[in-house]
Amino acid sequence: MLAFRSRGRRSSGRRPRRSRLKGSALCLLLILLFAGCVYESEVTRRESSGARLNSPDSDRYGVLQFVWVREYRAPWGVFKFPDGGKPLELALYATVMQVGKGVKREVGRIELEPVRRGDFGNLNDAEYRWLQPDRLGVRVEYGYTGMLERVTASELVIPPLVPPE
Repeated sequence: MLAFRSRGRRSSGRRPRRSRLKGSALCLLLILLFAGCVYESEVTRRESSGARLNSPDSDRYGVLQFVWVREYRAPWGVFKFPDGGKPLELALYATVMQVGKGVKREVGRIELEPVRRGDFGNLNDAEYRWLQPDRLGVRVEYGYTGMLERVTASELVIPPLVPPE
């Protein structure tokens, strides 16, 4: 019968020190990564003025003002450093306001779909065209030029400022 002798230390069931250091470093790295993937709970809303259009029959339909709204959550944690991080975008839409004869009201909303999860990209171009005095065609291009471009088109029906009697 042959007997085998082990060389070196006997195994006491404990992992060698080097393995524990690697495991600790991996855990620390994972904690830092997840800390950087956290966003603030508060939703920030940023508005910017868009096109202002006179209706062909402005006495009856007034003026339309587009207000673009971007809602997002700001980044929080380690990966906010050094450039501020990338926000998680929740919504991008245009609120269409009708103004005239002492009236200011919302008459429509144009919602855009994200180009990828949490990202709408840039507003590249928008075309507005009156189809009739009470109908407006809107075409919006957004996303990233040459890569993830999206186009949305819609038609808005504009009510008269004062309802007919």
